[in-house]
Amino acid sequence: MDYQWHDFIGSLGVAMIVTAYYLLQTDRTTSRAIAYLSANAVGACLVLISLFGEFNLSAFLVEFFWLIISLYGLAQQNKFSAGSLAPDSKQLTEVRLHQSSRIQRRLVQRSQLGSFNHEHLIANIRLVQIQGA
Repeated sequence: MDYQWHDFIGSLGVAMIVTAYYLLQTDRTTSRAIAYLSANAVGACLVLISLFGEFNLSAFLVEFFWLIISLYGLAQQNKFSAGSLAPDSKQLTEVRLHQSSRIQRRLVQRSQLGSFNHEHLIANIRLVQIQGA
């Protein structure tokens, strides 16, 4: 196989999409983060560009809709950003719940390692829930 410019561009796009998805699955980003949405949009664009070298209808359709959905998400985030500098209460609640669930998972992991007792775990989870509310 001859590795051409469009293969490189497509591989770069795939790397961006896969990295973004990995960061999402490992709780290092959220599905509403501008960086996540941008990586998906740019990655989809790069894969679409690569299809100029060797067109594939199925790949085109997947990447086209991936791009459209990512751009929709970015538009929603920009609408939020343009409206005010502070997030609305729904977005704050989502962020707090996301942070709360990460902290709760860490507390459960620590309790499974035996680093403290279950009463301490329950007290910490309730504290996180109160702070997140």
